[in-house]
Amino acid sequence: MEKCWVISGRKSTILVLCHVLEDVPVELKSPPLVERLPELLQLQTGDEKAALQKLRDTLKMKGYSIKTQKAYIGHAERYLRMLSIPLRDAESQHTRAYLLKLSEESRSSSYVNQAVSALRFWLVTVLDRSDLKQWIRPKRPKKLPVVLSEGRTDSLFSPVQLMLCYRII
Repeated sequence: MEKCWVISGRKSTILVLCHVLEDVPVELKSPPLVERLPELLQLQTGDEKAALQKLRDTLKMKGYSIKTQKAYIGHAERYLRMLSIPLRDAESQHTRAYLLKLSEESRSSSYVNQAVSALRFWLVTVLDRSDLKQWIRPKRPKKLPVVLSEGRTDSLFSPVQLMLCYRII
């Protein structure tokens, strides 16, 4: 049974609608509407809700920690919000675009690597999407070690030297 509603196009109204329909599978049939009101991307189809539930169940069955479950589900939900098409139609270029967007937002390499792991686990392991084969991980930035100046080193070790001298005498 299809239901259609006419609502105001204000952002606040759309956000309230998204909140009310949070647990209801919705399929939007008007791409121009989604382009004009990207907030509607928060709504999920029945397939997407089922895919997220399958991810939750698999993470629990495999014994992943609560923090890992929360992080992986968060990445999956953010990925779905970024998609302008149904999950079943998503291809590797959509996944790469999401990961590139994270890099462009100046996210840390650890965060992007976690997103790669989460999406790879979800799409390849859980949903058996073997068409997504290539995964690029960002390199970790190399940091130079902190080097203390000679004066700072002397000030750190001078109490030790005095104590050693005191004990020797």
